[in-house]
Amino acid sequence: MCSDVNRVFVERIPYVDTVMNCRVYDFVRRPLYLISFLKQLRSIKYDLIIDAGQWERINSILTIFARKFYSVGFKTKGQFKHIINDFVVEHIPDKHEVENFMDLLMPLGIVPIDGKYSFDDTQLEFFITEEHRRFRREFWRKERPFRKTSYLYAAGLRLKRQAETMGYRKLC
Repeated sequence: MCSDVNRVFVERIPYVDTVMNCRVYDFVRRPLYLISFLKQLRSIKYDLIIDAGQWERINSILTIFARKFYSVGFKTKGQFKHIINDFVVEHIPDKHEVENFMDLLMPLGIVPIDGKYSFDDTQLEFFITEEHRRFRREFWRKERPFRKTSYLYAAGLRLKRQAETMGYRKLC
């Protein structure tokens, strides 16, 4: 399950059999869409649901409606979304997000050797077509962005506060 924001990326992952596009804003504007979506969600009995959302509560609400054996999700300070999950993993703000996401696998017995993630463990897989590779090469050759000023933009007040707390301002 994904949203319009990440659907195009999820569809490229060869390990994913089916993609359910969840348009949360349409739940409010078109209540029949919500009913249709919940029917689609309940049409399968899932062995496991991994809620990888750190803050959003809609994932937890949808997990309640899903037919499942087990669910795993984050316990994020102040969110109270973890109470519906069978297994809970603490979301640690000063830990890299990749490691936080990998921690969701620990209740399944998938743990790092010696308790620490290796460099290879934290490398992300990208499923890029040859067309995208050509575009990337041409963009870098033509634009030469390393000779320009770069900015870190934290959208939204909460992200801005987190960026300031974590010292990203010094980085820029």
